[in-house]
Amino acid sequence: MLSNAQWEKFACSVAEGMAIGAAYEAAGYATTGNASEVNGCRLLKRPEVAERIRELQALAVERTGETIEKITGELNDAFKMAKEEGRPDRMVAASMAKAKLNGLIVEKSESTVTHRHEDRVAQREAAIARRRRELQERADGADGDVVH
Repeated sequence: MLSNAQWEKFACSVAEGMAIGAAYEAAGYATTGNASEVNGCRLLKRPEVAERIRELQALAVERTGETIEKITGELNDAFKMAKEEGRPDRMVAASMAKAKLNGLIVEKSESTVTHRHEDRVAQREAAIARRRRELQERADGADGDVVH
């Protein structure tokens, strides 16, 4: 078990098959935009979190007896049966399920980041104000060095 409760919840959710962003939010993190996916991926890169997910997945395999190899075999059987029945739709479904299970097909989601014009204007104004302060401080410091 991980010492950080949110990390543990995240690891459990991922091990159960939840999407990374959803698992990150389920762990109690508050985010906006695509930050859940981004921060979830960062959390996955932590060795202790990745190891915990592997442990939990191994426990699930022990508990259920299900393995990728076993399920792949079942899908191969389903494909053969569909072929014998002349059901190309079921053949395709079995092939697609097998490809997804074995990591050949990855579901992708599209994320977009938008920046409001007002936010950009406020950032620019803040940068200008900082620069003016720096220049003013420099000018004030230079005045003190001048001998009259």
